[in-house]
Amino acid sequence: MASYALGIDIGGTFTDIVLYDRRNAAHHTRKVLTAPDDPARGVIAGLTELLEGDGLDARGIRRLVHATTPEGRWFHASGRFAARAVARVAVFAIEMLV
Repeated sequence: MASYALGIDIGGTFTDIVLYDRRNAAHHTRKVLTAPDDPARGVIAGLTELLEGDGLDARGIRRLVHATTPEGRWFHASGRFAARAVARVAVFAIEMLV
């Protein structure tokens, strides 16, 4: 069975999806528009498009790395999502100097 690492980066304009095949170092990518009212829609659309378009099986995903711009409720929502989805979670936050 495949062994994939899935990377998701939700930005203000685009959501980037990267699936890395750890067996052969192949990578598959998609860039879709972020849905500001519900960022999960962009993630689902991009991941579905990537898996179906490249003929990949989601059951091979072994690792998830998620990043987002810390904008209020989306930052907190992504933390709650990650806490339920994986065994170990790390949250890195930086203080913005404006």
